[in-house]
Amino acid sequence: MDAKRVVDLLYWRDVKTTGVVFGAALLLLLSLTVCSIVSVCSYIGLALLSVTICFRIYKGILQAIQKSDEGHPFKLYLDQEVALSEDMVHKYSDMVLAKLNKIIAELRRLFLVEDLVDSIKDPGEGARDEAQNRVK
Repeated sequence: MDAKRVVDLLYWRDVKTTGVVFGAALLLLLSLTVCSIVSVCSYIGLALLSVTICFRIYKGILQAIQKSDEGHPFKLYLDQEVALSEDMVHKYSDMVLAKLNKIIAELRRLFLVEDLVDSIKDPGEGARDEAQNRVK
């Protein structure tokens, strides 16, 4: 999604699209206040599965009535390649590994009290300091 489309959403230039996007986001946030994220994700998946099954059956009935041979309604999406490249997986896994090792080293330093002052001070303060250093 490019920046122009995001700005169009935020400025309500297309009221219908913006209403759908913000309505779905509000529904998601309200659902998260009542249910866990696992439940919300599974309900969303179940709803999407129900819609796609109903659409597939509807198109099948239309094809039978009209005696047409259009094929599978999602054939365009079924033919697309969705595999991850090995290079991309290695790149991101290396990044995650580096960050994880840094976090583990910092936790070890704090919990094994390498520096008494750092271990005693507010843990959130260290995170804020690190975030401010990244911004600079």
